[in-house]
Amino acid sequence: MTRMRFSDFKAMYQSPFNDLYHALLGAGAKTEPGNVVIGLNVDRLKEAFQRRWQEFVRLNPDKILGEPASDPELDAVTNPDPTPVAPVKPVVTKQTLNKMDRDIKDLEEAQVRFRYWQSQGLLNTTENSLLIESWLATQEGDHYSAAGLDRCITANRAALMWYVPPVIERLRNGDERMPLTARPSARWTKAQLQDWDARRLAAISAERRKKNTELAKSLAV
Repeated sequence: MTRMRFSDFKAMYQSPFNDLYHALLGAGAKTEPGNVVIGLNVDRLKEAFQRRWQEFVRLNPDKILGEPASDPELDAVTNPDPTPVAPVKPVVTKQTLNKMDRDIKDLEEAQVRFRYWQSQGLLNTTENSLLIESWLATQEGDHYSAAGLDRCITANRAALMWYVPPVIERLRNGDERMPLTARPSARWTKAQLQDWDARRLAAISAERRKKNTELAKSLAV
């Protein structure tokens, strides 16, 4: 259980970490007797808010408290020395902050790498996101990095969804065949216009034959 002063926790409500404030409440935050300190179930946060929490701790290490002081009645028996219990000290170490910095740097590099894969045709779909998150959770210890993302995409390339460019039909001279739904333009070549017009007339003729056939069948009944 991670601990904060209740006043510091309430201050998060009107800070850029308002979203994290609500996430911590939803994860089962509870105040300790006296309503001075609040306990936070950080482990119950979802992965995205875990990263937000790491960012908050990195920027506010002095707001994270250590373990609670021992029970006063037990202290009277086990620690008869009248020296007051030392005040609670922050538990965030330089090593912890360095690790958080590395994790944030790795996450930023993973985001850049994801945009690269998008430029290569990877679709930004819910299905792709769930597959990548699941793979990273089981294979990379839920750690996001550019190298880990590369390994994930290499391992799951066939299962991921990619952009497939439309097939472009070509005329004999190499010009693009224009769709019948397009409107003729001055930019079209002579070959494109002739091909489009021939197919338009053929489609009109086919539609007339179809109607004539349907009419003949109705009259024969």
